Amino acid sequence: MLEAGGRREVIDPDRLDPDHRFDRIGLYEQRELKIHDGETVFWRDKDGARDIAKSTYATVLEARPEGVRVELADKRRLVLAPGDPMLRRLDLGYALNAHMAQGMTKPEAIEVIASSQRNLATQRTQNVLNTRATDDMMVVTNNLEGLKQQLDRTPGNKTSALEVIGKVDVEPRHHNPVDARQLPELKMSPELRAKLDAVLGKVPEPPVRQLRPEKSLGLDL
Repeated sequence: MLEAGGRREVIDPDRLDPDHRFDRIGLYEQRELKIHDGETVFWRDKDGARDIAKSTYATVLEARPEGVRVELADKRRLVLAPGDPMLRRLDLGYALNAHMAQGMTKPEAIEVIASSQRNLATQRTQNVLNTRATDDMMVVTNNLEGLKQQLDRTPGNKTSALEVIGKVDVEPRHHNPVDARQLPELKMSPELRAKLDAVLGKVPEPPVRQLRPEKSLGLDL
């Protein structure tokens, strides 16, 4: 049952068409947000008319009672007037999850991860998070030793049904998918490298090939 403006409407969920593209019904949590100039925001839903995809980030240029002026990553500038539906879909962009962070790089970053997150704290997810910063990465966790053990036993590999039954072998199975020997060389500061080594352990250096001198032939003529 929905109520708005003194009117009540009863909706049967079983009669809603899930494939309906217009006038869809969604559940939203109403919150009050304070937006300031210079803040980063993103949208939790799309706007096809203005070519704004879901999870699109923008910078607030000016927040005034008469409207909010934002700049998107592609340098487009929009003014969201009061009553604009995209204002209700707006949220603060000070934090984002690992999947949304893929492809983004910042000089500094703060990573929040718990050892109890069995399905989230994986080696592959950790690799994504650790490569978001180029200069410094701060890791906030509830239990460092517990996090190390969780990462050691959870590679985070995704396999298909055919791979499970042995019908298809897409790629060779590695013991540690974040082994630096299997990844391209990443540019990072020595301080960040030391922090990664403290969490994941140092990557073993490749063996040095010993070059033996050629045998000298003594020719007595």
